[in-house]
Amino acid sequence: QIMIAWGLNRGTSVIPKSESPERIKQNLQGAHLNIKQEDMDAISKLDKHYRYVDGGFLCKGDSPYTMESLWDEDYVPDLKNE
Repeated sequence: QIMIAWGLNRGTSVIPKSESPERIKQNLQGAHLNIKQEDMDAISKLDKHYRYVDGGFLCKGDSPYTMESLWDEDYVPDLKNE
């Protein structure tokens, strides 16, 4: 719930995966949490700028996308997976 509230407070879309009705209900409650700015800042500092799915599959062939255009920060390729 905290991460859902954090994402929503940042103005980003949040799509949690849940199948059980109880977890869906709990996730929806996250939209109503108030997080202090100092807590928002502390959570933001946890970001390691690592993407498990880098989006490279969207940049193949005639795609209008590039790796640089997919992210709002500098793209640094993971050279060990190249």
